[in-house]
Amino acid sequence: MTQRCSRCVCGTGLPGLAIEPDGVCSACKQDEIKPYDRAELTRMMEAGFAKLRAAPYPYHALVMLSGGKDSAYVAWKLKETYGLRVLAFMVKHPFVNELSKANATSIAHKLGVDFLQFEADPDVWKKALRHGLLEGTRHGAGEMVGCGVCSALYTDIAMKLAVQMQIPLLTTGKDYALEPNPVMVAPQDTKKAFVVDPASAPNRRLIREALGPAYDESIYGMDLRPFRNANFPAVAYPLTLMPYDYHDAINEMNLRGILPKKNARSSDTNCVLLHLLGYMGFHRYGNHPYTRLFSQAMRRDQPTYLDQFFTNGDRRLDRDEHLAALAEYRQGLDYLADHPDATEADVEKVIAMMPFVHELMGDSLGPMVRGMARM
Repeated sequence: MTQRCSRCVCGTGLPGLAIEPDGVCSACKQDEIKPYDRAELTRMMEAGFAKLRAAPYPYHALVMLSGGKDSAYVAWKLKETYGLRVLAFMVKHPFVNELSKANATSIAHKLGVDFLQFEADPDVWKKALRHGLLEGTRHGAGEMVGCGVCSALYTDIAMKLAVQMQIPLLTTGKDYALEPNPVMVAPQDTKKAFVVDPASAPNRRLIREALGPAYDESIYGMDLRPFRNANFPAVAYPLTLMPYDYHDAINEMNLRGILPKKNARSSDTNCVLLHLLGYMGFHRYGNHPYTRLFSQAMRRDQPTYLDQFFTNGDRRLDRDEHLAALAEYRQGLDYLADHPDATEADVEKVIAMMPFVHELMGDSLGPMVRGMARM
């Protein structure tokens, strides 16, 4: 049986985590929480943007546009508040859901920014993800291997594009819930991070092993050392630097007609594999794959991804409420895994199994459960 930390939601089963005799997990004791000055970080970010704005680049920033609220907000801020020339970029791989694709196209159009859509080879993505899920433990990739493999592919493609197009800034919509520490990386440090032996990183090793040497020199190759003499972009996650309230962002995007509130729920715009990965995490590790991220945000008194997913920013969940919601979610996944040909009656049964989540999500729970049934 999984033992839980008395402070956060981490439990035994997570690789490298232990519950100490006092009931507190090793992650809580080792997590170095720094008091960041968001006003100063914002000032530094804005000073960097001002320098970019004065430079004669065709595009100042490549924004990885997911079709969700956060990357939409970043693209809007960079263009409208900071006056940067933005190129929105989306990798349309086989696990991007249809709402996200439609959102991204609509967002780019309404913002009046150029939008580059990369139609990924679905076989490449499936092969890499399958290998990562089957062999990730052997490579020490951890409980987030599914998201990690996908992110490595997506980010490396975006980085190669930024390098070859000489775009000086690469950015994304990751916020405190996904990245608890500020991200602002100078070009020379970006190069150091990416121009390395791909064998040094578990996710890159997995992708290279999955695809084989035939892909080494393709857009999907994990070795960026051939670009060692090129100029690399700075990398910044604005939502980890500035004060950010995702609830306010949802309302702002809705008010400006950029992203309707009904299309902004994280539960509706996430990867179609999310529920399968959740099921695998619960059964391999006794924990949801995002458990460490939930806990990191809780320690910093920041909204967690679960807050966004289940409440859309309408309330904050405490530790016990996180555990209750996760327990109901797991119960629903287990039922649907045992009923692969789930009917609408099965969907109603799962909704009944999730009274607390139903209270949080209201009518939005039904569509989510139907998505769970397709895992």
